[in-house]
Amino acid sequence: MREETHRARALGGRAALVLLVTTLIGGLGATAEAQAPDALARLHILNAGINLGWVNGILETEGGLTPANQPEIATDLANAAAAISALVPLISSPPYDTRPFVAVNERILRFANGLGAMSRAQALREIAQIRASMRTALAVYLDARTRRVVAQSNCDGALFDVGYHFGTGNTAIQRGNTSLERRARGQLSEAIAGGERAARRLACYFPGGALRSLPVMSAPSPSTYRRARPRLQAMARARAGSLASPGGPSAAPPARPATGGVHARPVPAPAPSPPPAGAAGRPDLSCAWSSRWGAIHWGEGWYGARNKTLRGQLRREGGRWVYRGTWGRTDSSRTGTVVFTFDSPTHFDGYYTYAGSSTRHGWSGSGDCR
Repeated sequence: MREETHRARALGGRAALVLLVTTLIGGLGATAEAQAPDALARLHILNAGINLGWVNGILETEGGLTPANQPEIATDLANAAAAISALVPLISSPPYDTRPFVAVNERILRFANGLGAMSRAQALREIAQIRASMRTALAVYLDARTRRVVAQSNCDGALFDVGYHFGTGNTAIQRGNTSLERRARGQLSEAIAGGERAARRLACYFPGGALRSLPVMSAPSPSTYRRARPRLQAMARARAGSLASPGGPSAAPPARPATGGVHARPVPAPAPSPPPAGAAGRPDLSCAWSSRWGAIHWGEGWYGARNKTLRGQLRREGGRWVYRGTWGRTDSSRTGTVVFTFDSPTHFDGYYTYAGSSTRHGWSGSGDCR
């Protein structure tokens, strides 16, 4: 194993990941089984891309880091890291080696901690490298059908790129940078085309037709971007697919064959259900909420079990609803902080820390507010 690790370091990049994953799963043989499909993983991939795209858009538009935009950039980086943290337990190994994803998060944390000392060029280079590392991590996986480790573009990677370019364009149009928005939208179109090619080649789920039909593609404006984000997230969760074969031939086929032959072209995602009343507004904390760490009872101030306390305030920050507070235990001195950022009235991504530590751990949740 030590020899293989040294060889992987010497190879570098994608080849190193292929070698490392091969080493990890080499002893699994024909008994290796892919993890059960989980559409929630696709949502985390998309949200990671959107948040990193927001950071890129801020840096491109505002000429780099400023005291005014650093808190917003730090929040977006924290939300991207939280999405990746939530993704890791869903994808397992095989098919993915989860360690490259952990390494991406470590790089995000280093970036966030060094914001104050970076020039614009350094910050843009760092966000580009984070994006490249995430794309590389998503490109290397075990094909459950052939039992081989492959490195290739796939539906997961394309969905991440969709999120990234959407996030960049969204920030650009909010800040009046029409040139950047136009460029980002062109790259978004290219990412959709790449996802459609992967879907045809690998029989994986990618909502290419539904993405192209979004009004933001033909009539970009702050309002069409705002309305598009929950629709994007609904598409990511629209139908169960196999993250165990992230765009590989063992991915679950569509429920209905496409015209002209199975997988001749991707089947558009079902139209998302109309949002509940007030979907663009304040999250409803009075309904039932589930989360990575158990059910949340906001009004009663606990989650998971009654000895686990949660106290805080929900407030509007920069156009988004953010819950900031503390967690604790009634039967011990353990405590820390929480920050939940809502990307819709019924879903949040965020993190928690332990008292005395700045390390952030992912915490996401969703509400059943029908």
